[in-house]
Amino acid sequence: MAGSIADKLQKIWARWSALPAFAMAFLRYRREAKGRGYTIAAGAWWTALGNISVFGIVLGRLRGIAHRKGLHARIQFSGNGVIIPNGPAIELPDVSNAGNVVANDINEIFFDHAYGCADIAPGPGDLTLDCGANVGLFAHWAAPLIGKTGHIICFEPEPMLADILDRNLHKLEGSVKTTIIRSALGDRAGEVDFVFDAGCFTTSRIANTDQTEAEGVHSTQRHRVTVRTIDEVVTTLNLPRVDFIKMDIEGYEIPALEGARETLHKFAPKLAISAYHNPLDVAEIPKLISRSNPSYSVKCVATPTLVCFAAPTN
Repeated sequence: MAGSIADKLQKIWARWSALPAFAMAFLRYRREAKGRGYTIAAGAWWTALGNISVFGIVLGRLRGIAHRKGLHARIQFSGNGVIIPNGPAIELPDVSNAGNVVANDINEIFFDHAYGCADIAPGPGDLTLDCGANVGLFAHWAAPLIGKTGHIICFEPEPMLADILDRNLHKLEGSVKTTIIRSALGDRAGEVDFVFDAGCFTTSRIANTDQTEAEGVHSTQRHRVTVRTIDEVVTTLNLPRVDFIKMDIEGYEIPALEGARETLHKFAPKLAISAYHNPLDVAEIPKLISRSNPSYSVKCVATPTLVCFAAPTN
């Protein structure tokens, strides 16, 4: 319970502390965006700012409570698993609050469509990169959209989560091709410490020095994992194209996108990139995408999590 309260307070604080940075970024980058191949629409900024205001927090929490009540009527929990909407039973980690954690993610992915908007979403036959696959919820959401001719390549470095992901992806056999890459993503190859957070397993992440004290709140495990770049993986697998990239890797989106510059330049895949982990991500991610390929049009949308969607304009 204490861990859950701490998580909620941390998220609220992160949203409040981001407000000055969002304001400065708006003033700075709205001018720079004009004529540079990307846009940060005023409406999207307003939505993003509203999402970290008092009203945004209150309304978001009320909506979340209402959705979770509806969710528990539509999904079934059984032991260490959950039956996803219109899908099979998904295995979850054996941690005390797995049901509550995954209910929030099911709400975001299956009902709020966090990684798909009206004109940017996985489509039939797409070769899709799922960066931060965790237990495979996105893959199960995207599989019906992609179909048998498509391919989902899932990146998950945490050993236990990758094992669960493997078993969950087997349930998609016959509906879509899947591959697991057991590594983290960054701007260069190497190794890093990776933290499994039992208090909120979906926020497992690359470790950094700022997290040392906070990790004492929950039961955590550290593993040494490999880091690869998207460009290197695409080359090694000899992929003929990349059509869609979903990325939610707990604040390391910018290094991972730096390691995907050639892929973005060559293939111009549709993008759905989480932009709420760091205050300036909402401004820096569109700039990086545009630098990688000027043909991109980028929009930041609160879904209610903040996501940068991008697609080429030609």
